[in-house]
Amino acid sequence: MKISIPGKNKKCSKDRWRGEGSKGAATRKMIIAAGRRVFRSHPYHTASFRMIAQEGGFSFTLINHYFTKAELFESVVEEVMEELLAASKTWMEGLDAMPAEKGLSLFLDRVLAYLFDNPDPVLLLMQNVAEGDKDGEIPGFDRFSAYVSEAKDMIIQVAPGEYDSDRAVWWVYSMINLMIVYIGASSYHAKVLGVAPRSPEYKNWIKQSLMYLFLPRLERSVKSKK
Repeated sequence: MKISIPGKNKKCSKDRWRGEGSKGAATRKMIIAAGRRVFRSHPYHTASFRMIAQEGGFSFTLINHYFTKAELFESVVEEVMEELLAASKTWMEGLDAMPAEKGLSLFLDRVLAYLFDNPDPVLLLMQNVAEGDKDGEIPGFDRFSAYVSEAKDMIIQVAPGEYDSDRAVWWVYSMINLMIVYIGASSYHAKVLGVAPRSPEYKNWIKQSLMYLFLPRLERSVKSKK
């Protein structure tokens, strides 16, 4: 299945492609990497070019040669979503041939392993969801919405049983958002539970919670299909 991302491949204005070539590409990559580290810990509206330049160890004026702030954030989001989409395809492999409990268990193992090692998607979301409500549209945020829609379709394709459209959205969207909250705010939730936020114990707690909440509905859909 082809996964599309709204706005993908939108080019920056030509006057921001100075130094194009191997050196220019390396500079852009360096700026995006520094921006990614800043944006995952600071909301879009409060992160600044000076913060990004300090994180990357270069002059903040360099960024202006390549990006506006909106263009830089969109480039970070695009990079993160490309990685997430590529990983998502592997999470679904072989699940359609498994019983509900075994399939959901393996799916959660795969997702949690990836997000614990690569938390940038959930950190970017957690930093900016409230900001979008307060200060208006965040550049590139439609790509997260597109991913949730595509993830719903991918999961329903391999999930056993039958789902109407509304229930499929409830089930998938609720599970995805709980993972975002549990991992994106792991320091808080793990502290409440008395475990370390990056520990196997916390990861297992997330998995068991999601199994408890979402497996019964999955099993009911299997029974209704028979």
